[in-house]
This record gives sequence, structure tokens and C-alpha cells, in this order.
Amino acid sequence: MRKRKTSAAVLREIDHVIYRVFDELRLDGISLTDHQKEYGVSVVKQSPGFKAIEEALRRGSDAELKQVAGIVREQMFAAIRKPLLKAVKQLPHPKGGRRRSLTDEQKVEVRRDIGALMGHGAQLKDAVKRVSQSVGVSTRTIHRVWQERTESDGMKKS
Repeated sequence: MRKRKTSAAVLREIDHVIYRVFDELRLDGISLTDHQKEYGVSVVKQSPGFKAIEEALRRGSDAELKQVAGIVREQMFAAIRKPLLKAVKQLPHPKGGRRRSLTDEQKVEVRRDIGALMGHGAQLKDAVKRVSQSVGVSTRTIHRVWQERTESDGMKKS
């Protein structure tokens, strides 16, 4: 039972060190998304050093585990900072700019709704106004979506 507690403490210490590295990177002006952090953690946990620590946790005595915990505390931060930074920097950066107000699926639905309303005799202007109110975006956005329609939407551009 004591061995399990010590093993869990070592693993918590490793997680603490990893997130301390993320904090250091943030202080250095490198902000990471949650996805980048998850990737960084997976890189560390797939490393040979981490595998060796896991093996020591499975096989080691309580004294050896305490020694591993000391090594983690003292040396791991310096050991993982550079490889972690290198791995995270290779990830693509998040796309900048304003988020799209409608998803591709919503755009297809908007086009179909406008087509259906026009099929029932509504003018384009009225159909756009009704759809924009129901979706909660501007009429200009709906006009842009309507102008982007393609054959794949089941709509023919006239």
C-alpha cells in the first residue's frame, strides 16, 4: 500500500514539473493552447526517461521510489524543458482572426431554407431577412452564404 502511495506521489510530482515548465514558457512569452499542452504531456510520457521512471515505480522498493522522487524534483525540470519546448513549437499555431459565425453545416441549411422560402414564392430579400432572424446573424452574412452556394449544396447558381 505504501509503495502505491509513493508511486502516485512520484507521478504527481512529474505532472507538477510538466506544468511548471508550461508556466515558465508562459513567463517567457510563449502561450500554449490546451491542445498544445496535451501534446506536450504526451511527448513527455512517451519519452524513454518517463518509461524508465514508470518501470522503476513498478519494480522498485520504497527507498528506490523516494530516490526517484528526489531525482524528479531536482533534475526533471531542466531535462524536459528544452525537448518539450521543441515539440510544442513544431505544432501549428492556432488560426488567427475572427471566428466564423456559421459552420459549414449551418451554411448548407441556410441555403436550403432560402431556397425553400423562394420556392414558396418569397422574394430573396424577404427570405434572407427571415433566415437571418431565425439563425441570429446579419442579413449581410446570409447574403454572403447565399452567394457562395454550389452544386454540391443541391443549389444551382443562376
